Amino acid sequence: MSNLKELHKFEIELDGDVEEIIDNPRDWAEQIAEREILKHLPLYSKAVKLGEEFANEIIGEDNI
Repeated sequence: MSNLKELHKFEIELDGDVEEIIDNPRDWAEQIAEREILKHLPLYSKAVKLGEEFANEIIGEDNI
């Protein structure tokens, strides 16, 4: 459970020039999303691994 709580500890940084954002909000959002996804990819990978371990404990590896 403590491993799961650790995965919720992340911050998303929003930055940019207001004029740039107003001119093209979609491009700005895509850039922010891409950066944040790549930055938090290790957390996502760890979450997947913990989920697989949990499923293996619940149903057993032989039943997957």
